[in-house]
Amino acid sequence: MQILGLLLILINIGAIAVPVTGAVLMYRDNLAGLVIPPELDQLIDETSDIGSQLQLPQFVNYTYDQEAKIITLIFNFTNPFNLNITVNNISADILCNEHNLYLGSVGIADSFELNKDVTAYITIIFAWTLEAENHFLNEHIDESTIDVILENIVVDISGITIEAPNTYNIDNIPVPTV
Repeated sequence: MQILGLLLILINIGAIAVPVTGAVLMYRDNLAGLVIPPELDQLIDETSDIGSQLQLPQFVNYTYDQEAKIITLIFNFTNPFNLNITVNNISADILCNEHNLYLGSVGIADSFELNKDVTAYITIIFAWTLEAENHFLNEHIDESTIDVILENIVVDISGITIEAPNTYNIDNIPVPTV
């Protein structure tokens, strides 16, 4: 009886080990091919040089509404990917670069589509806090622009949420006249 049990255990191990060993030997030069579908691998290859082409959005213009405590910033951005993307949401916190003070948050008014290789305008809404208004009056009264830090950046692209691990410095953002 024990011999039969041992024989069944060896058969089960062989039934699992032989196909796995065969697959590993077949993909020994490309082990990632075991878990990454060829279509995804092709997409990665097509967009692998995107990192060298990817540029941050470029500041174009702004307007501000003092009563609502909102600055509308307009940037342009060229989609470097080989596919159209839909940006559903962008959000981030803004800090004064010089004083490391929280100034407010940014977001987009509406989702938008970026077609491949097309430059589009992106409208970002910056809502500043009462503390930011006091900071502008006390620390930046004679300045027309301020350098800021973006942190806690979250972007929803076509339903995929990306949280940026880094902070980004943006120079020469207009200081609202408060």
